[in-house]
Amino acid sequence: MIVGGRPGRAAGTRLAGGADGVDRTAHPHRHPTHLECRSHDRLPPTFADQVVAQPVRAQFEAFLDEHRSALRSCLDGWTEKQARRSLVASQTTLLGLVKHATFVGKVWFDEAVTGRSRAEIGIPATSDQSFVLADDDTVAAVQQAHREACAASRRATAALGLDDVLSGHRRGPCPLRWVYLHVLRELAQHCGHADILREQFVDAQPTGSVRPAAVGAPAPTGAGCDTT
Repeated sequence: MIVGGRPGRAAGTRLAGGADGVDRTAHPHRHPTHLECRSHDRLPPTFADQVVAQPVRAQFEAFLDEHRSALRSCLDGWTEKQARRSLVASQTTLLGLVKHATFVGKVWFDEAVTGRSRAEIGIPATSDQSFVLADDDTVAAVQQAHREACAASRRATAALGLDDVLSGHRRGPCPLRWVYLHVLRELAQHCGHADILREQFVDAQPTGSVRPAAVGAPAPTGAGCDTT
């Protein structure tokens, strides 16, 4: 099955188909990162038997949803000013990471599926532009936009199989299986970036202050290859 073909493009084809052991003596109040949360009493939801026993399609979607939720939750507990604060040379901010994730979802589950242009969808032309924050990009607004994009992504692929080819993306036809893996890679990378930013915020706070939890699941920034 071929979906999302663009005018003038040749049709694609269906493809065949105890403890975490972390020493915190130097920073006793530092919250654990997503990697450190993998102790036996804090396993990710995808470690559950009901996920392990699922068919591969259901496992892909469980991992995607876990990482989507983890990245969105990186904004929980921070002020608007903190969410916009940049601590690195690129445009990367906590708020920008979640806004970018919304862009990624629309690229791969709208543009690639339907063949609509980015202008028609209402998203930036490039990945770097998706990190740029507008005045009305609040924590609540960006989180809600991300929730809606995730729901739309699920609907867009509900009737597709893993070997169905999405032909609307500019790189050319890609099977849904590959798209799932690529988006999961992006989300995992950006969850890691969010952890780094949050650790910097936490280390700058006074000892004993209330600190938001770390990003809850394994998950580079605006700088780097534009794979969207």
